[in-house]
Amino acid sequence: MKNNPNFIAPVGPASSGKDHLIQILKDRGYERVSLSDSIRDDLDKLHPGRRHTRSDFQDYGDKMRLEYGNDYWAQRAGENIEVLKRSGATKFAIDSIRNPAEIEWFKKTYGLIAIAVDAPLELRIKWAFKRQRNIDDTISEDNIRRDFERDLGIGQPEHGQNVRSCIEMSDQLIINDETEKELDEKLRDALLSIGVEGNHNHREKK
Repeated sequence: MKNNPNFIAPVGPASSGKDHLIQILKDRGYERVSLSDSIRDDLDKLHPGRRHTRSDFQDYGDKMRLEYGNDYWAQRAGENIEVLKRSGATKFAIDSIRNPAEIEWFKKTYGLIAIAVDAPLELRIKWAFKRQRNIDDTISEDNIRRDFERDLGIGQPEHGQNVRSCIEMSDQLIINDETEKELDEKLRDALLSIGVEGNHNHREKK
């Protein structure tokens, strides 16, 4: 399917700055649809009341891709998109893509445009320490490096996470190695180049 600027996904490793692109898209009226939200919903049903770590998300995500196909989580997100479309949403920011088959499914189904956001490893480790999200395992450099390597696909099976290959499949690549302001400028320029302009803090109606 032809590239469709109404479907955009930030793609990249953990703690690289993808959330900045999501926020810019939300400011322009895009609905965020996250593959990880479907994983979280399942884990909450399976283990109510338990805090789920990044490793839990990775393990369960891999398990379901192995059982039902590598594009399983993309299809789950597609179901959420169709629900949102029926309520009037027309533009979508797809978050948490981790496997190449997920990009392939979104490109084939919706004409997804993938924008990769990458950053040097040492900066990503520094930012991970700074934010310390609730899903992080016990914070240590060893744990962070282990999770980041798995996220990239190092030593992982075909049904596992492979963000490195997702970056290679992306339509654009942004390197986040300067200030937050400079990252925002790079991201806005990237969006302008595909026809996304202005701030629209409202949901478009059909």
